[in-house]
Amino acid sequence: MNCSDIRQEAYNCSDVKPEQLENQETTNLKSQISQLQNENSSLRKECNSLMLEKSENSSIISSLREQIANLLENKSLNQTDSSKKRYSDYNTWHDANCDSCGLQIKGYRYKCGNCVNFDLCDTCIGSNHNPDHIFLKIKYPINFDPRIILLPRFPFTPMETYVHTEITCDICGKSPICGIRYKCGHCQDFDICGQCELKYRETNYNNHDSTHIFIRLARPIHRSYLYYNTNAPVLSRFY
Repeated sequence: MNCSDIRQEAYNCSDVKPEQLENQETTNLKSQISQLQNENSSLRKECNSLMLEKSENSSIISSLREQIANLLENKSLNQTDSSKKRYSDYNTWHDANCDSCGLQIKGYRYKCGNCVNFDLCDTCIGSNHNPDHIFLKIKYPINFDPRIILLPRFPFTPMETYVHTEITCDICGKSPICGIRYKCGHCQDFDICGQCELKYRETNYNNHDSTHIFIRLARPIHRSYLYYNTNAPVLSRFY
């Protein structure tokens, strides 16, 4: 740079007024503020987008957790249902023959609780047999030891009556039960009448435990007998 150029630059600087410098600084600051505001606005939008995405992800995760819980619950129920269905399908046939008609027992098996080895099918129940003997109504197959007698001899009422005094049907509420009484051998106190036994057997007597065995009582038991007055289960579990 020569001397004339230096003189020209000094001349130009001497012509800049203080107001012009202030206006230029203000303009620069405003430009910077505007730029920062734009950046801030952009960051806010990005934050909102991230928060919305996080909220959606949380909803998705919550929904997935709920679906997983439902699937696990349904799996558990399906396993239980399939287990019962397997029982129902596979165990339709019992490993026993009816001692009246001679056919293999299908469906319900009635095993005499007072004989060593005597069974009847659902069709032949009520056939000629000792009237003082009591039958077990069995839905699912059980491998009994044929040498074992399952029930003691129950003392019946001396009168020729078919009214089970003070016994109430736990389904229809009829009291007393007249005719055939079915007493659950595994519950403390659950009885059904003959009509409800036929009507609700397909629904397991209003969702009663389907593995429970019922005791078929054609005659009333004497009220002084232990199993009549106490709420003790008569049978142990077989399954």
